[in-house]
Amino acid sequence: MNRRTLAWLLLGIGLVVTAVGGLQVFQLATAPAQPWSPLLRDNVVFALSLPFLVGLGLVLGTVQALLTPGRRVEQRPGQLRRFAPSTVLLHWTNAVGFLIALGTGGIQYLTGVLDKPPPAPLWVIYRLHYIGASIMVLVATTFVTARLLTADYRLLPPRGGWIRHLRGLVAELPTPLGNAVVWALGLRRGRAAPPVGQFTYYEKTVDFPLWTLLLAAILLTGALKAMRYLYPLPGAVVHAASVIHVATMVLLTLKLLDHLRYMLAPSRWPLLRAMVTTWVAEQHVREHHPAWYAEVTAAPRGAPASPPPEGVAPGAAQQHA
Repeated sequence: MNRRTLAWLLLGIGLVVTAVGGLQVFQLATAPAQPWSPLLRDNVVFALSLPFLVGLGLVLGTVQALLTPGRRVEQRPGQLRRFAPSTVLLHWTNAVGFLIALGTGGIQYLTGVLDKPPPAPLWVIYRLHYIGASIMVLVATTFVTARLLTADYRLLPPRGGWIRHLRGLVAELPTPLGNAVVWALGLRRGRAAPPVGQFTYYEKTVDFPLWTLLLAAILLTGALKAMRYLYPLPGAVVHAASVIHVATMVLLTLKLLDHLRYMLAPSRWPLLRAMVTTWVAEQHVREHHPAWYAEVTAAPRGAPASPPPEGVAPGAAQQHA
């Protein structure tokens, strides 16, 4: 089955799951009486809305993949497009949901640890938490669906390319830290670092993989915690999910600080602006991403930078990041 056929199949499945999940949530929301407190009601609504969110994400991700142009780098005088507009929209939408969920989750945790009353009614904090989590589930499903259908894995090292990428990572790290990585991984010393492509080696070997693992852990454990009122989950499973959920929240806080440290460095401000405007200065690409610049300049303007894989749309490997 080629990717285009798979895309239409997923689109149909997504529409069915979205309709069934939406009907389920609507029936719950309009029921005349509920046997739950406001706090538990929101938990149940969130758990029951997960099929709707996943189905809608399948639909949105499939549509994004079907509408994806060929893998070509858009250019305008003095600038290259680093991110597709849909990528920027997904990034900032997820950021809003993430900050809401992280902030309210932190309030819940600290309220219990410090034995202090919350700054707002607890059901309000939980409702906001579920809203943030819902946004994250929707964005994650959309993002993963689109990437799989377009076979766009440029934010990860290619198969067999980890050693090369780790050498590139060493060159991007401060010297003492880079030397520690060389020693810890047994890398051969003295070998020249490969040139940087569209994404830095830190982004591909550390930043994106860590975000992926931590967000997957927080979403999966959160879903288990929410479903415990609908299904008879073993107590040990619920306890483990709760512990991992809190631990992952702490790790995500640290990862957010690291992400801000990395992106707010003056040398990377052009990349930060690209996450708003989608465009990055050609001079910055030439100086800091020579491998990507060579790839772009090697292809005729407007032509695909490399042969596209079999995909959803003509030239389906997307320029999205």
